[in-house]
Amino acid sequence: MNDESLNVTAYLPKFAKKTQLTVRKRLLVLGYLALFWLLFVIVIRAVFLLYNHDLSGQLAAGEIFRVFLHGLRMDISLVGYAVMAAGLILAIPGFARKQWPYRTLN
Repeated sequence: MNDESLNVTAYLPKFAKKTQLTVRKRLLVLGYLALFWLLFVIVIRAVFLLYNHDLSGQLAAGEIFRVFLHGLRMDISLVGYAVMAAGLILAIPGFARKQWPYRTLN
């Protein structure tokens, strides 16, 4: 196996080779990630209620609203953990420019 076959950047498009993740871009990635997961769990809750329509059909509109409102606490907690994990991964290259995490992640 030669060194050229290990060059991962050879398979990337030109714009990806020159892209550096600045702090602003990293924060945008975390924001988009948080928004994605929050919308995802809200949609999943709605699908769950629709799937169990025989049981959730008995609920009033106010009760369904409260289901989403009280579930929002758990959703924000989940989003916090997901963003925290992604934030730690995105922070590694900033601290280790010459060590293995930088070479591995970039």
